Amino acid sequence: MTWIRDTLGITLWEKQVEIVNSLFMYHDVAVRSGHGVGKSYVAAVIALTFISTMIPSIVVTTAPTYKQVRNILWEHINGIYKKSIMPRTIGGRINILDYRLTENHYAIGFTTRENKLEDFQGYHSPNILLIFDEAPGIASAIWTAAASILTTNAYFLTIGNPTSRVGEFFNRFRDPDVYKIHISCFDSPNVTGEMHIEGLTGMKWIDGRKKAWGEDSILYLTKVIGDFPKEDYEHGIPLSWIESCFDAEVVT
Repeated sequence: MTWIRDTLGITLWEKQVEIVNSLFMYHDVAVRSGHGVGKSYVAAVIALTFISTMIPSIVVTTAPTYKQVRNILWEHINGIYKKSIMPRTIGGRINILDYRLTENHYAIGFTTRENKLEDFQGYHSPNILLIFDEAPGIASAIWTAAASILTTNAYFLTIGNPTSRVGEFFNRFRDPDVYKIHISCFDSPNVTGEMHIEGLTGMKWIDGRKKAWGEDSILYLTKVIGDFPKEDYEHGIPLSWIESCFDAEVVT
């Protein structure tokens, strides 16, 4: 945490600290959470920390859509980098979806919908970090292809809202070898009083969702409590499938 504070100029809140410490200790971490608790932000912090302190290394990040990769995770990465002392102390060249220190020491981001399975292969480094943001929306075939990256000194972080009880993200929470973290919106520092962070969920938003959705709804369970819905194929279409359609391209 000292490096993050001194180099990036950031103070993380309790659950974010747990994610950072757990990943570097256990190498394989899955995070399910409610909405707006800073999970993508801490993933960006981890990406910059890893690429700066594990030398040489490669960081591969992905999410289901281009919007999620560029406008969320990599917007955080670019913003944190530019506000930190990294440009003058560590250097490198940063672009929209790429941060490169040398030819074999870099971080890269792309969407699973615009790349072929082979794009997840061929990464070789003594230290590799793979980040799946909005992980429930990533297809099973991508998880399988990405397994080829997780060799040598590999680290794997998967984060997302727990929108479905089917798929690889849900399976990780049944895997005894994965370190699991749960973050409810009620854990937000804006709710607990730990600190105030602009943009994170607060009680006003929670109360609004409770009124709009109801405490017994799937949306409240997944988006506020951060728990998996009680659903499977026999009980209708998984919520994650419906949400994935929002960003899908229409073919005519």
